[in-house]
Amino acid sequence: TMIEHALFPTLVCEFEYPEHSKFKPVFYENVHKYMTPDGYSSEYTNHVNIHHEQAFEPFFRYAMYCVKQYTKRLNIDNNKFQFNLVKTWLNVKKDNSTPLHWHGDAHISFTYYVNIPDTFIRPLRFHHLERKHEPYPGCIKWNNTKNIWDMMNAYSWEFAPKEGQLFVFPSSLPHDTVGQSDKDLDEGNPTIEKLNENRICLAADIVLTYKDQTPSPLGLQPISNWRTF
Repeated sequence: TMIEHALFPTLVCEFEYPEHSKFKPVFYENVHKYMTPDGYSSEYTNHVNIHHEQAFEPFFRYAMYCVKQYTKRLNIDNNKFQFNLVKTWLNVKKDNSTPLHWHGDAHISFTYYVNIPDTFIRPLRFHHLERKHEPYPGCIKWNNTKNIWDMMNAYSWEFAPKEGQLFVFPSSLPHDTVGQSDKDLDEGNPTIEKLNENRICLAADIVLTYKDQTPSPLGLQPISNWRTF
């Protein structure tokens, strides 16, 4: 008899925003505040403060509720922490890939899909780069007799995002989006019609800080305890 123990899985949580149909027109009414005149918006255009948009307040409250559900599932005591939404930006993609990356300067991240054209089938893909689950690097890839991939042997896992979906995951988890082009930028999107041709993803980074000063050797002390030079 073989007893299997699936040790140390990585948690990615999926939610669906129930008010997406109301949020999307509000998003389009305000999004050009966070774009260049040519219709570009990303981290590289320095539009990283979308979470301060008052019109988006209901959405961000919902998103942070999802983040807290994520940490609650990990049995983290949410009452000990402030959840600091420190950075938000857009990924507006028509044909381009989002390269493999992770958000190493944050703790928890989320991606929310504002618009998904019918023709857009690019998956969101998470990667297991350490590959501690195989005898040696490449062993499973080149010797998988049934070509079956599951949580025990996969190198990556894909999700086909839908409008209104929100994914919460550890910021350190490597991820990418497969596309047809590896150029840095798609064409600009100065009109709503142009925007509707693209996958629009709203991404965010969260940093946890303790609410109160704590003797814990790990974790960030309250912001009130910080001193800036």
